[in-house]
Amino acid sequence: MLIHRSPLAKTLNLRLRLRLRFFSQSAAAVIQEDPLAPLSYDGFVRPDPKYAETILAIPRTSSGTKISKLERKVGRVPSIVFEQEDGQHGGNKLLISVQTNQIRKLVNHLGRSFFLSRLFDLEVRPEFGSGDVIEKVRVLPRLLHLHAGTDAPLNVTFLRAPSHALLKVNVPLVFRGEDVSPGLRKGSYLNTIKRTVKFICPADIIPPYIDVDLSELDVGQKIVMGDLKVHPALKLVQSKGEPVSAAMVVKSFQAIFLLSLLTFGVLSYSFPLLTRGKWIVASSSGRPVKLACTCWASHLQSMLAEGLDKQPLRNIVGKVVQQHFSCVRLTWATYMFTRFNQSTVTQTLDSLNLTQTKEGITRNNPALLKLTVVQAYEEVVDELGRQGLMVVLDNHVSNPKWCCGYNDGNGFFGDTDFSPQEWERGLVLVAQRFKSKNQVVAMSLRNELRGPRQNQPDWYKYISQGAKMVHQANPNVLVLVSGLSYGTDLSFLKNHSLGFNLDNKLVYESHWYSWTINPRSWERQPLNKACAQTTQTVIDHSGFVTGGDNPVPLFLGEFGIDQRSTNNADNRFINCFIACAAQNDFSWSLWALQGSYYLREGKLELEEVFGVLNADWDTIRNSKFIKRLQVLQRFGQDPSSNLLTTYIMFHPDSGSCVRFSPQNYGIYADSSCDPTPIRWIHHQDGAPLRLMNTNLCLKVVDDGLAPKVSTDCSSQQSLWYSVSESKLQLAAKDANGQYLCLELDKTSSNSAQILTKNCICINDDSGCLDDPQSQWFTLAPKNIP
Repeated sequence: MLIHRSPLAKTLNLRLRLRLRFFSQSAAAVIQEDPLAPLSYDGFVRPDPKYAETILAIPRTSSGTKISKLERKVGRVPSIVFEQEDGQHGGNKLLISVQTNQIRKLVNHLGRSFFLSRLFDLEVRPEFGSGDVIEKVRVLPRLLHLHAGTDAPLNVTFLRAPSHALLKVNVPLVFRGEDVSPGLRKGSYLNTIKRTVKFICPADIIPPYIDVDLSELDVGQKIVMGDLKVHPALKLVQSKGEPVSAAMVVKSFQAIFLLSLLTFGVLSYSFPLLTRGKWIVASSSGRPVKLACTCWASHLQSMLAEGLDKQPLRNIVGKVVQQHFSCVRLTWATYMFTRFNQSTVTQTLDSLNLTQTKEGITRNNPALLKLTVVQAYEEVVDELGRQGLMVVLDNHVSNPKWCCGYNDGNGFFGDTDFSPQEWERGLVLVAQRFKSKNQVVAMSLRNELRGPRQNQPDWYKYISQGAKMVHQANPNVLVLVSGLSYGTDLSFLKNHSLGFNLDNKLVYESHWYSWTINPRSWERQPLNKACAQTTQTVIDHSGFVTGGDNPVPLFLGEFGIDQRSTNNADNRFINCFIACAAQNDFSWSLWALQGSYYLREGKLELEEVFGVLNADWDTIRNSKFIKRLQVLQRFGQDPSSNLLTTYIMFHPDSGSCVRFSPQNYGIYADSSCDPTPIRWIHHQDGAPLRLMNTNLCLKVVDDGLAPKVSTDCSSQQSLWYSVSESKLQLAAKDANGQYLCLELDKTSSNSAQILTKNCICINDDSGCLDDPQSQWFTLAPKNIP
């Protein structure tokens, strides 16, 4: 499909030749002007001179952590200019400093992607403000490192860009025509995979962006990289058949989801899902599929997914997609299907006197009011599918209400509102109704079994019956089974298994919050001890199902925290949870999506402080917390892979991945783990931490200093151990035999700085209550490319 050129490109004088900027072959060379390049831009976007800007710099004679800190303190950004594309050898390696305010202004004005794809003149002067020019060189920014909290520029790497240079550039995409796209006008969904495309570009014709015209895109069509209209001198690095970001408009869930899986590192997909040992996989490809979900409540008295009075359904689902969740755990009440299935949304809201809620739905989702509550639920499932999300249908309660009181009549088989027979009938009705919807990949039999009536014989009886009924009614879905004591205890299965796997459809489910096990320990015990003991209890009570002779996947169906960050126990618990989930590659679901409730426990418009969305449902409540889940959202292991297991070094408290800096052979914490995190090899405790595909290992230097990456892989300074009871502090011995732990330096203006310091509370002394979380690093396994 051809992409129309933009109006900007059409109005340019297409025969105007670009006057090339200055460059030099050595730092001492005399500045001279290049001849005009005989390149034509006919029909293609060309660099716009109005965005040209000269970056001012001064020379820097030395490098290192201390020097960089001093430079930043006085308003300068330590930078480097490389001659070669790989930046590792040959040519000029020029140490410079640039002005923080100028780089910040350029990045804010252009955007990070556009800044990293644009040529600049770089003038090196003896001092800022001096009229003398030591060197003038044309450069391309290659790497930009920003402060995780303030977005202040910390480091910039430039490449020289003379006319003869061929440079790899991630060129930004600009999308046009969404308002007239026939596919979008028919109600289909526009999926975004990439916002930049990598080309090898002659330095003289690096385009500022590539136009992608969506004005003719219809239902079922897509735009791939080979469709992009670019200058013939540009060479595409990626496959021509690879989908372009926001370049597919379809109604088919399978087609959308194929694209969205690329975001999570899964290259192929086929329905339905099944289990292979501890893994959830695609049925034909065998590739792993990660259930990285958020919970959306639809089980309360209104029997309507929360928030539909605040925002259009499509917008709410779009926010789930934007936060990189792969699925939604959508709750439902048994009576909704067995007793109230003919009630309309309007009738239900009127019966509850929810006048304000009804007015909001009239504004945002008027078509839902005439539907029955079951039809409205189905419409939510359909929209989730249209936007490429998997769906887990969770039977939360029988009688529509808030869950979960210990003795609320909904807790266990035989309770006042928990007839086993009506529960089974509801399961079958739901399984059959959604059998044709491929986005529905799993059904959870019941949320948080509990209460004074709970017992193992009835659990085995009714769970076995319910599981087999669901499987018979809809053999495509995974069947999720939780245990006793609020869904936290499956330990009785060690002595007596269920005895079936439902044709590889059985998945166990467990829930884990800060209050699940010994809640006071998070504040009263040493944190390493509390984390270790709680984690071990979870493994003993439910995590064990993923091991042994007949492993089964475990789905952590609920976890969450008060996202106002005011609950100290939650704040300490969540990093322990993230580390455990990353190490074990569990699928999971975060409670909750909703920012508020229509009606909860007699209160109108009650805010949900655990919610991903705020009370108005228009923004993310705590984006920093959601970003900390990024490693959990990407699958790390493939049961069919023959590749060596390597590790991503991840800092749970900041959500950062540890990267290697070729400028100073050090490491730093990057708030983004994209596009490809650095991977490490660590065969066992006490082995070196080796940078993959190199002979370089991480080495302790001294207390309070940054570790280095060197060829020393055998001294005690290069042998790394998981110390403390939590096993979350990585330490090696210094020259004096003293353990030093990796630590993210929170006292520095450079929030990405990693040092080695005396380890905090590694002896697990009951009197040591200092917080070690700045030293918590987890090694998340990965065996896929």
